[in-house]
Parts: sequence; C-alpha cells; structure tokens
Amino acid sequence: MTAYRTLFMYLAKALSAPLFAAALVSCATTTYSGGDARSMTVPITRNAYYGKPQASPQKTVDAYMEQGIMFASRDEFEPAIRNFTEALKLDPNYAGAYCNRGVAYAATGDYPRAIADLNQAIKLDPNYTNVYYYRGVSYAAAGAYDYAIADFNYAAKLDPSNAEIYNGRGITYIRKGDYDSARADFKRILQINPNDEFALFLLAQLDGQ
Repeated sequence: MTAYRTLFMYLAKALSAPLFAAALVSCATTTYSGGDARSMTVPITRNAYYGKPQASPQKTVDAYMEQGIMFASRDEFEPAIRNFTEALKLDPNYAGAYCNRGVAYAATGDYPRAIADLNQAIKLDPNYTNVYYYRGVSYAAAGAYDYAIADFNYAAKLDPSNAEIYNGRGITYIRKGDYDSARADFKRILQINPNDEFALFLLAQLDGQ
C-alpha cells in the first residue's frame, strides 16, 4: 500500500461521523492548553463560555446545542445543522455554535459552508485552537493544502502538544508530496505518544517509499 493511497484512507477516517461527532463536543468546550484533544475537552454552557451569567434565552440556546450534538452523534447532520442554526439565531456571537455547524457541514462534504462558519468562529474568538484544526482538516479535504498547512501551523503554535494537529498536517504534507515534512510530523506525534498506531503505520509506509 502506498502512502498516497493511505492518505485517502486517512481522509475517509478523518471525515467520518465519529470524528466529527467528537469535534462537535470539543467545539462547545473551553480552549484547552496541551494534551490530547480527545481527552482534554470539557463541555461548557454559554455562561461558562462568556464568563458571566446570561439572560434568557440561555437555556434555549444550550438546548439547541445539545440537540444538535445528539443528532450529530447519530450521523444525522442535517437536523444537527438546523439546531445549530437556531442557536445562532438566538446568539449570533456564539463562536462554539459556528464551530459546531461548520464541523457538521464538513461532515456532509459541504466544505465551502464549513469553512465560512469556521472563519466566523475564528473572527469571534481568534485564540480558539480547535477551530484552526477543524478548518485545516476541511481545507485538506477540499484540496486546499496550503491553506490547510497554514491552519495546522497556527494551531500548533497555540497548542504544541496536540498530536491531532501534527497528524492532520502530516497527512496534508503527504498529499503535497513533501514526505520529509510528513515524517517530521509523525515523529513529533511519537514524541507525544510513543504508542500512536496510526503514526507508526504511516511512518512505516513513508519509509517504504
């Protein structure tokens, strides 16, 4: 199996419902610092996100967010998108809702809308590490590899211990044919997690080129 074919196996994996369902949870979380993205996220309400109590319709917005995440966890992305849209009608400045809806759009293959929503999430919260990663994945899936690498680079500056960022960037380097940079990223993953099976597998594939 070539590294080129492995890329498409990864993209199928990266754009699968389980990953995007997990992404929806982390979009509506605090911005973590370091550690694994899958274990360091902590769901929050709008009160915690904004750092102060919110007047009505606080409960309604949270309900739409929870409903959207529930639909996404069942691979029902269209109703998930509708719920995130309703949340944004009530709070158009909620970066987490834009992130969630963008990730849901990406899961359906609608990358232009996904990227537009993730752009808005970044505009509202420029230090929102998760969003740069998800936008990078969306750019990579859409074939915009240079934009994807730029997002992964910035995400890595914000969170240098997040292995998922190097994973996304490494795969994008493979697609561009930059195997040396890809090797460096997968080796970096192994510094963070020496038992990462996917990084070990891809390094073996690259060494066979």
